[in-house]
Amino acid sequence: QATTMSLVEDLLFCPYNRAHRIRPDAMPKHLYKCRRNHPKTKLVICPFNTIHHVPGPELNAHIVECPDRAAFELYKYCITDGSRQSHTPTAQEPELIYNNEPPRRSLTPESGFGDLEEVTAVVGRSLQ
Repeated sequence: QATTMSLVEDLLFCPYNRAHRIRPDAMPKHLYKCRRNHPKTKLVICPFNTIHHVPGPELNAHIVECPDRAAFELYKYCITDGSRQSHTPTAQEPELIYNNEPPRRSLTPESGFGDLEEVTAVVGRSLQ
């Protein structure tokens, strides 16, 4: 009976329907299905844990308090610095990394398929 009680205590509430109590290992699959069944419920997904679905206006507060943020920050710190020292992350917004490189034409070789009009004409004919 103690085992049954611990299983019930370990169940998580579904953020889309509080009547749903889900095992932690089944939560990702459940959330995928439940999110599709509740399209009007405007929840956003935490960047540190995909089973954390929170109301949009509460996301910033959740990011600061998310228990999985520390593990992510520690991982990020070890990868970027190569350090093995422990690091206590500070509560701040996650760093956004932008791709600032100019676009490149990587799909057409330099020796080419001809000029752009010729390629467009060939592609256009194949789609008709």
